[in-house]
Amino acid sequence: MIFPVKFALGLAILALPIAEIALLIKAGATFGFWPVFFWIIATAVLGSIVIQRSGLSIFTRVFAHMEAGGSGLEPMLDQLLIVTGGVLLIFPGLLGDAAGALMLVPPVRWALRRALASLFTVQSYASTAKSRQTWRTQDHDPFSPGADREVHPPHAGGPERRRPRAEPPVIEGEYQRLDDKPERH
Repeated sequence: MIFPVKFALGLAILALPIAEIALLIKAGATFGFWPVFFWIIATAVLGSIVIQRSGLSIFTRVFAHMEAGGSGLEPMLDQLLIVTGGVLLIFPGLLGDAAGALMLVPPVRWALRRALASLFTVQSYASTAKSRQTWRTQDHDPFSPGADREVHPPHAGGPERRRPRAEPPVIEGEYQRLDDKPERH
């Protein structure tokens, strides 16, 4: 199942530069060489300005969003989409310019951010469910009530009795902070 997806993705990656070149040739024949050339230069300058202006403002946006009670994921995804749009504007090509310009439009960025956030949520839930299933089949389910009682492993060999897991060891000791400066009197 994964092989056809990888093959189709590889073909799409190979076809994109060919489509960009064909579109540039067609636009050059329709509008002339110099207007298309200046368009490419103008979008590259615009892309570099977008990336430069986005700069380190991500940190203030993430912290402000977290102080308001939200997670920092939305501002980070928003900033990622802005920078990706700027990079696509820098690369020569009309398809990349169109995709980069769309990523700079706030409603489009909002829809992409929602789609990416739901993708991350689904992925993290799937990986958690898979790891929980692996734990359950290997030894026992640590999330079930009474997980500290004796368990019967699900593998062959009969119902062996296992001892409950011991508490982790407590290591007692003294410590000294080395980064504190001693007080002088």
